[in-house]
Amino acid sequence: MTSALDAQLAELLKRCSENCAGRGSKVVSMSEDAARLELLWLQYLTTSQLTGTANCLLEGTRSAIREGVSCVALGLVRPALNSLRLQIDLVLGWLYFKDHAVEWGRVQCTGDGFKMKTELLKYISDSYDRFGARFGILRECKILTACCQRTSTVKASTCFRKFKCHPTSWHQQSRKTRP
Repeated sequence: MTSALDAQLAELLKRCSENCAGRGSKVVSMSEDAARLELLWLQYLTTSQLTGTANCLLEGTRSAIREGVSCVALGLVRPALNSLRLQIDLVLGWLYFKDHAVEWGRVQCTGDGFKMKTELLKYISDSYDRFGARFGILRECKILTACCQRTSTVKASTCFRKFKCHPTSWHQQSRKTRP
């Protein structure tokens, strides 16, 4: 078993190295360009919109950007996609928790009060007038339902609920998102 694992690790190392050497700097440059607007928004939010509650979620978002760029440079597509999804989840969580200090404290202490993505989207849609129309554009592109494409009988909300309830996923709304 160990020799098979060693062979797989050697192959992974070889392919990651080849990917970095062959197109790593180009991919990093393209990824940085793609992340520029998000980084600009993060800079704005961290310089003028912080409330003292859940600020680490924005730090975690910045870290997830770096993680995604690194994964793409290595040719690790699935972890890069998870990093992109995490960026969305962290910002949605921050939009809610920045104004809900009591709920944030409870999630930090016990994990209770963790908000599902569907709950966050409903709250944000109800609280921010223009969000619903803008989110509709994303929904039409199926960006947020990509995880359910393989199983067409499963609703997006079901996919999100299963993903978010995984014990290791609640860290997306905690201090553990810090780099």
